[in-house]
Amino acid sequence: MTAEKLFMLRRTIPKGGRIVYKLLPPEVKAEIDSLADELIKDNSYLRMAIEQYINSLCKLKRLYSSLDDPDKLKEYRDKCELDARRQVSYKIVKSIKSIISKEYDIRDAEYSAAQKKHFTIGLMHEILDFFARGIVANSSERYEKHNKTFGDLSDRAIREWYLRNKDKGMEF
Repeated sequence: MTAEKLFMLRRTIPKGGRIVYKLLPPEVKAEIDSLADELIKDNSYLRMAIEQYINSLCKLKRLYSSLDDPDKLKEYRDKCELDARRQVSYKIVKSIKSIISKEYDIRDAEYSAAQKKHFTIGLMHEILDFFARGIVANSSERYEKHNKTFGDLSDRAIREWYLRNKDKGMEF
């Protein structure tokens, strides 16, 4: 169960120092990444949100650059997927920090099953909310940029216009 793994991970976090993903020991990072991969694999909503997030980033990249090369697009897509997985790991660390702060408030470190479920639901809500906000922001930015600058031109016509005018000092 995800809640149990989250609380097991809490026990592996070093006692002193800041609790930030990049400062954690490699073995702890590996466990957090494993939980993130498991969350993504087991939750169809999260997989769908990540896929939509990556698609929105790729559409933005294609709008701002002439990214027609399938190899470069695949490379960018892989980079975005890695970043999305990293964001899930960051949210897990943030939830663990929340658990630790609650332990200081509650002298008894034992949590009931309902409390563990509450933390897990909060974690999933935060992760899904992050990707939903990213999808909306990327889509609206692409829509506004596309329509304000180019009106009803096709993507190919936009790229051609951009390539013709990029050295003329036209900023958009």
